[in-house]
Amino acid sequence: MLRYLFSPYGRTNRRGFWLFIGIYIAVTALSMLGDREFGFYNAELDTGLLEGLVSIVFLWPSIAVSVRRLHDLGYSGWWLLWVMLISIVLLIGLGVLTATLGFVDFETFLDADGQVNTDAIPAAVWGILAVSAAPYLIQMFMLAFVGGQEGENRFDRHAGGGARARGEDTQPWNE
Repeated sequence: MLRYLFSPYGRTNRRGFWLFIGIYIAVTALSMLGDREFGFYNAELDTGLLEGLVSIVFLWPSIAVSVRRLHDLGYSGWWLLWVMLISIVLLIGLGVLTATLGFVDFETFLDADGQVNTDAIPAAVWGILAVSAAPYLIQMFMLAFVGGQEGENRFDRHAGGGARARGEDTQPWNE
């Protein structure tokens, strides 16, 4: 099971991906409840200690499962990084462009206390956020709903031979 959580090699089907997502959501929800119950919740940051620890603990397994899911679709795991970089470049580029052209005055977002006033955020900013999130959302849709390649693909083996090449089961819940 630990190899399944931490190894980026091999493939993960939709069922395995959704199983991981379900476990992640359940553990995150329990940590949020625990933060509020035990007084670890910080209203100013809108997060808690347990929730932060869960995020750190699940960071690498989330990456590993997503990479293996991309392998199942026939894509390199590097696509996870490229899509994130594209989203960041779009966010920064569109933000600078709209500010430079004068479409948005970012100083108007702050109220008298220096806090962000979400009511003052114009539609242009929401559009920037939507466009920059689109590549990431498309990738998440693919990971969650698109079927994997039938049979073996180039990601079934890696240096030293993959789990499938050695005849091992890569899905821990299969008999």
